[in-house]
Amino acid sequence: MEQSSASVLQGLPDDARRFWTEADFRRQTLRSILEAHDAGDQPRVQGCLRVVDGFVTAGMASLGLPRRNVTNLSVESLPGVAGVKTPSCHLKIGEEDLALALATSPDDLVVTWLHESVHGRHGPWSTSSLAAWRYIGYEEGLAEGLSQIIARAAGFIVPEPLYPHYIRCYELLADRLQIEHELLYRRVWSGSHARIEAHFDRVIGGIVRARTGQPLSLIQRGKLRMAAHALFSTDRLADFPDDVVIDREWESAL
Repeated sequence: MEQSSASVLQGLPDDARRFWTEADFRRQTLRSILEAHDAGDQPRVQGCLRVVDGFVTAGMASLGLPRRNVTNLSVESLPGVAGVKTPSCHLKIGEEDLALALATSPDDLVVTWLHESVHGRHGPWSTSSLAAWRYIGYEEGLAEGLSQIIARAAGFIVPEPLYPHYIRCYELLADRLQIEHELLYRRVWSGSHARIEAHFDRVIGGIVRARTGQPLSLIQRGKLRMAAHALFSTDRLADFPDDVVIDREWESAL
């Protein structure tokens, strides 16, 4: 029988296990970052950041979601932003949201860390390419949806999603394909973000063929790409999900 995510995380080394399974230990570990930052002790800030990043990386790897190493870690002023990963794989944590999370829900920051780590699965990623900039929902929906699933499985207090429209696009597609939400996320996760559109098409085509015994026709593949572009368009970044509209788009393609 396949182990649950919670039992897998229980098998981590001592401090990594405590980070993933004990809320008080997560709060204490994150507080050490803020205390070092407030004291202006940059070597200690770096050390604390690397400890937390090591815990996050170990947990994700144990769940079959390894992440490439970051090139740098820092705490910086990022008003309104909890964290960001630059194209050079520099992970920045917002000092404002770090302080807020410690005062309210530390797990909010950990979910952000997971989100950025999903982006880091194959090294550098950014929206610098035209396709990534126009259709950011492929990647942001994947990162947000998968990070929330990981966090729930670990028993974290999970914040409201940043991109609920993109998440529902993935969830309703999985429902239409009759597979688990997490399975769809994992299959899309396995491909390079540099070619996520083409990989997405292959993943969906493979699922359809396994279920029906028939490949998607050329017309269906075109309709799938059109539906995905419409739903994952960057213009939909702040949209509230409309399940009827989303499902209708997937139905038209499949």
